Amino acid sequence: MWFKGISDINEIHPSSATGTSEKTHQYSDETSKKPKEHNSGQTQTGSNYNVVADTDVYLRRLEIILKRIHTTFYMAYDQWIDGKHGTMPDLKQIIPDIRRQILSSVSLCFSHIIQQNHPMEKHNATIMAQAMGANVTQDLQFDHDGIIETTHVIAGKITLKVYQAQQNNIKVVTPEWLSDCYEQWEKQPEDNYILTRNYKVRKWRFFTEDTPRVSKRRHCDIQQPVSVSGHYGSIILEYEECRHAITFKNLCGDCGIDLSQFKNALSVSTAVKTLISIEPSFPDANLLCKRQLHLLINLDQTLIDTTNSRNYYPSSSDIVAYQPTPISKIFYTKLRPGIKEFLTNLRPFYQFHIITFGDQAYAHNIAKLIDPNRRFFSDRIISRDECLKLTDETINLNNLFPFDDSLVCIIDGREDIWKSTRNLVYVKPYMWFKGISDINEIHPSSATGTSEKTHQYSDETSKKPKEHNSGQTQTGSNYNVVADTDVYLRRLEIILKRIHTTFYMAYDQWIDGKHGTMPDLKQIIPDIRR
Repeated sequence: MWFKGISDINEIHPSSATGTSEKTHQYSDETSKKPKEHNSGQTQTGSNYNVVADTDVYLRRLEIILKRIHTTFYMAYDQWIDGKHGTMPDLKQIIPDIRRQILSSVSLCFSHIIQQNHPMEKHNATIMAQAMGANVTQDLQFDHDGIIETTHVIAGKITLKVYQAQQNNIKVVTPEWLSDCYEQWEKQPEDNYILTRNYKVRKWRFFTEDTPRVSKRRHCDIQQPVSVSGHYGSIILEYEECRHAITFKNLCGDCGIDLSQFKNALSVSTAVKTLISIEPSFPDANLLCKRQLHLLINLDQTLIDTTNSRNYYPSSSDIVAYQPTPISKIFYTKLRPGIKEFLTNLRPFYQFHIITFGDQAYAHNIAKLIDPNRRFFSDRIISRDECLKLTDETINLNNLFPFDDSLVCIIDGREDIWKSTRNLVYVKPYMWFKGISDINEIHPSSATGTSEKTHQYSDETSKKPKEHNSGQTQTGSNYNVVADTDVYLRRLEIILKRIHTTFYMAYDQWIDGKHGTMPDLKQIIPDIRR
């Protein structure tokens, strides 16, 4: 870099540090003080301060390096020809091997070179040292007998580690020693790089105080992760296959592709190949590794019952009142007995998803009520605001699992909105509040009442709704507080565990046999029911 302060004119991504060290340009202090006169537009080729002697002799060294590479290659080539075994020599192997010999006998550590928030293995200094075969450690290394193993400390200033190194007769050098060894392909004399008190590490060409930022991109046509490296192998960009883990209205939240078009564009052979090999192309691959299934839960009248009527009946001590938004009515929600045990016991077997026809505020309030620590549902919540079609849950199912729903089990107290979906487990509806249908129902059922058996209240109790609906809160009265003896979730837990066991028995047989197609809950659930 002869011209001071100018980067490569054809560089695609100009470096943030375009200046070069004084050693590179070989100009004197007096010369460096007079750029303005040179830049005034006057040609002063004959002036003493403008004409600088170019003493760069690096091409001589580069010639030696290239001849050595040539010699090494053909020595290996001749041996390969004579022996007629193995593979032909490859420069992609030979060049790194030659470079690893430069500092193969060196064990070094750094002091005041790598910032604390910068991973040591990603720093240019570490990458260069390891490429030359050096052993890089975090601190000074001693063997079991207390003998020092570290041979060099590369330092940017005088530190406690430097004092310790000097006391143990370890060579302390500036980082220019490392970069010059790398460029010259030869171990340089340490005496030319002695660390002094006035040394400025920021003038080193490869000095950085920024943590490397790796930009990640996801694409549908990437089969294997691809890394784009910067100087000396530091990764600056990573491409990986998009798994479409986040979707909204049939669009992928990561790569932005229209999943309906992408799904239709997939050939049958490609889909089958991906399915049989169980490569992590789709989100379900991670689930299979954990031996789990998806469990899609329609909250309303399955795990909870909700009303916004102040005069609800019957009452219970565990009914929770809340406002989804500051301007909405007060909602009253009753949790189905055993819900926490149900979710806890099934957590090792299923990954839970919430779906509800309630709005987003309602859905997240219910999720917080059931799962305050976000152990069960996390952000896997679909409300009516994210649904594509409120009257057809099968469309929403395809949007949530655009590629494959063979691992999806659905539990709901209504079959009509799923249009005979085969992986639906019909659940006995939980309707605690008498005379009130599903609060988030789009098309209310004609039969909204529930039997006395469902609520488990006595004949005498059922005759007194008018007193309850008079507006007087009678929580303490004998006829208003009703014991909830619903134990259906225990039975549902047994059913879902059986489905999980049946699926993975078939899955293991399929993996061992390596033939046929992978098990599908749309086939297994009807088979169990039959």
